[in-house]
Amino acid sequence: MTKSKHRHLAAVHVVILATLIKHVTFHRRMQNATFVFVFNKNRYICIPKSITLIPSVMKKFIFFFSCSLLAFQPLFARGDFQDGFIITPQHDTIFLKIDYRSTAKNYKSCRTTTDGTTIKEYGPEELLGYGFIDDKCFVSGIVNGSFVEILVFGTVSLYRHGDLFYIKKDEALHQLTEQEVPMQGKYVHGFRKDVRWKGFLAILINDCLASQDVLAKLKFNERPITDLVVQYNTCRQLPFKIYKATKKWTKAELGVVLGMTQSTLVIDNQFNYNIPALKGKYQSLNPTVGLMVALSSPKVSHRVAFQSEFYLSQVNYSSKRVQQTVGVTRYDDMDIDLTTVSVPMSIRYTFPERTYSLQLNVGFNVDFHLKSKTWVTHEVVDDGVVTTTNGEPFGIKKTQFGYVAGFGVLRSFSKFKAGLLVRYVGLPNFSDMIGFVVEQRKLSLSMIIQLK
Repeated sequence: MTKSKHRHLAAVHVVILATLIKHVTFHRRMQNATFVFVFNKNRYICIPKSITLIPSVMKKFIFFFSCSLLAFQPLFARGDFQDGFIITPQHDTIFLKIDYRSTAKNYKSCRTTTDGTTIKEYGPEELLGYGFIDDKCFVSGIVNGSFVEILVFGTVSLYRHGDLFYIKKDEALHQLTEQEVPMQGKYVHGFRKDVRWKGFLAILINDCLASQDVLAKLKFNERPITDLVVQYNTCRQLPFKIYKATKKWTKAELGVVLGMTQSTLVIDNQFNYNIPALKGKYQSLNPTVGLMVALSSPKVSHRVAFQSEFYLSQVNYSSKRVQQTVGVTRYDDMDIDLTTVSVPMSIRYTFPERTYSLQLNVGFNVDFHLKSKTWVTHEVVDDGVVTTTNGEPFGIKKTQFGYVAGFGVLRSFSKFKAGLLVRYVGLPNFSDMIGFVVEQRKLSLSMIIQLK
């Protein structure tokens, strides 16, 4: 990709970022113009709807995500060239490096390189096919002007192009499609799925398989249709080949995480609750320990996974304030204690792996407070007389919802991966008191050991 294209992509990201932040800010101003009255503690309180509808931390989330896309854009542009081959119109097979892109892009063209610097792009009219070693393969001649992915080659062959499947038997090619069709009837409205493709498959396999039993629960997805074609070819006892055979449909990854988390409470006491000991910001640095579980489907995508993490942490926020006047000294102590299980759930994207692999995570976070306590002590010393009062200034929600974003850098070893994870978590609505706005923010740096 040329430098001018890089500058153009960077400019596009900046425009998108500015537009999103401007939209959220404008939306917040509009929401602030609308108020609701809530009855709380024997009085009515006027509260902007934006407190619950538009959390301010959303702007930080949009900013972080957009900046991440902007920062990692060059990694997208470099490509991921892996060992593969092309088949020329003269039926010659040439082994070289092929860009491992998304399947949608692989339908359109094949990008190759032999020296790592010069890239040549082929269209479907220039090749009979191409593929990756022990992985996906694509052929031309099935759909005009496009490559298609070949899933099974044999007496009955199966191809895929987007949401369409193609079955080839005895040199006859048939398209399988499932569409939504309107339901017919005087008192019936809506749509149903057109399953006529099952009828065609019944005719196709009835010379070897009992179609009614096989097709009763068959779904219009790659895995069940591929399994059916394999089952039929096995029944016919003729040679066939399954592509992506070494790729698993599902893969689970487990890891152990140990690190440090800086937790911050930001308090906006805009309704002036009488809590003298309260500061505007509290911070605490604490160790965290946790587990990581990631689920992916290598046959569908080896870059995208659903990742869930589980962390246990104990946090203490505290503050002390001393006020002195003539003959009177006032001491205000505040303590906030939390024992929390945090569960961030995110979509993980892994960039092309070289010496180190880079992962980007974006998702949402749920905090379960196993134990929570807020306690304030007021002590007044007046001419040697000490008066002490204490109590709970505000409550804490047992369950909090927010967002999580971050990245990880890992290095691969023979049996495991190890590296560092950085996570930022934003949790609005920390307090259960109406109109008392408290946001919790967490920034963590952790070491992870992940089994392969």
